[in-house]
Amino acid sequence: EIINLLLSKISNEITIYNPSNGDIIQAICMALVIRCRIIDYDIEKLEKIVNERLKIAFSDAKNAEVNEPLSGNS
Repeated sequence: EIINLLLSKISNEITIYNPSNGDIIQAICMALVIRCRIIDYDIEKLEKIVNERLKIAFSDAKNAEVNEPLSGNS
């Protein structure tokens, strides 16, 4: 649900602000780091967890089968 909420919000805002994909990726990264800093936990351990999850997510994306052509704004 959180992913759907984020992607929906990004899609809605794109029509207003027309950001580049780089701007969107940078904003998501900044939000992730800010969220990690808010959490009352060792920032070094959080960084390790985030890096591991990103590596797995990118690996999964590379191996995923695309059923439909990519379209849309986000």
